[in-house]
Amino acid sequence: MYDRERGFTLIEAVVALAIAALMLGALQQGLASGWKGVRLASLEQMAIQHARARLASAGIETSLTEGERSGTEANGIGWTTRIRRYVSGSGTPPPLPAYWVSVEVRWKDVIPSRARSLSLVTLKLGGGRP
Repeated sequence: MYDRERGFTLIEAVVALAIAALMLGALQQGLASGWKGVRLASLEQMAIQHARARLASAGIETSLTEGERSGTEANGIGWTTRIRRYVSGSGTPPPLPAYWVSVEVRWKDVIPSRARSLSLVTLKLGGGRP
């Protein structure tokens, strides 16, 4: 007598294999999205550090004179530093000259055709009389 409960049929094996393939595909997509997010966060963190360094160097490594400077680093991060004199709303000059310093950094996204940017702004005091 033949016992049908002893093993799997071919259809059951094919269905199980298809389900396993779908699960592996979903797992691969999830891992790919996760690594893309990690790369994006890493690039953004590098850009923030670069912008902070540019803000910190304004007035120390470079003078606080009105104008604009820009360039591109070896890692592909482009930057623009803008310095302009602070003018108070009351029209009275501040006791020390003050300057708005803004830094914009640009970099390529994980998607090569898309560029990203961020800007940081601070107010810095100059050393002499206005």
